[in-house]
Amino acid sequence: MLATKKLKQISASDNHFNVMAKRQTYILKNINSKLEKENAMVAKADKDKTRAIMYTDGYNKKVHNFLNESNF
Repeated sequence: MLATKKLKQISASDNHFNVMAKRQTYILKNINSKLEKENAMVAKADKDKTRAIMYTDGYNKKVHNFLNESNF
């Protein structure tokens, strides 16, 4: 997930003990735990640089329908 990648970048940076880095780590951990708790995920939107939060089950159904409809 994007949040996990960002956490690793913050942990690996020289500014790990920086107050801002600690705050960002705290926020990202909270977001990750809430996403896991609700069985949700962050997915890239169609053609923009935007992201969408959606339930994992719904995402899997959309992928499955797309693959079935396009004869993959």
